[in-house]
Order: sequence, then structure tokens, then C-alpha cells
Amino acid sequence: LGALKAIVDRRTQLPEVYDLLQPISELVVHSSGDKGISQRASSVLVRVLLNYPMTTKKLQSHVDWVLKNLTYPYEKGRLALLNILAIIISKFPRQAVVEQFDLFFLPLVSVISSDE
Repeated sequence: LGALKAIVDRRTQLPEVYDLLQPISELVVHSSGDKGISQRASSVLVRVLLNYPMTTKKLQSHVDWVLKNLTYPYEKGRLALLNILAIIISKFPRQAVVEQFDLFFLPLVSVISSDE
């Protein structure tokens, strides 16, 4: 993750960075037992989503993945995803968040109401 973080921090445009987004997303959730790995993966994922050019459809697919996995069975994984979502909502352009309000908040309400 360290090398990838360095590439992302320099905003080096490599197609391989996009190819790694899904495995990094899964690492965020599945490495929830190791908080350091989960946090580093989260940091890389958020930086790519915020700083790398991608189509609206591709960006939406990554946000949808985060929202869909808020029902992950282990609390640490869900909390890692909630943290990513909080960063996305706070750092994305306000207009984009307002336009996607239903997509962000309806799944959150559903998850919160069903969570123990």
C-alpha cells in the first residue's frame, strides 16, 4: 500500500491505479481486524476518488459499492465504510452531494435502522 499511496499522492496517472480500486475497497472491509491496513487502504481509496479523473458513472459505481457493503456482517468493516462515506460527503463538491442526496442517505437510514 505504501508504493500505491506514493503514486496516488503524486497524482501520477496510471491505468493500473484504476484497476486496483476494487481490491483496495475490499481490503478496507476485509482487513478490519488490522486497523492500520484498513486505514491506509481507506486513505488511498478516498484520494483516488477525490483526485483522479473518472467518469460520473465509474465514480458512482465505487460509491454504490461502499453503500451496498454497509451491511457487511462485521462492525469494524461497516465502520471503515462509514468513515469513507463521511470523508466523501465532507470533501466532495457540495452540489454533487446535494444532487446525490437520495443515493447517500436512504441506504444510511436503512442500515442504521436495522443495525443493532
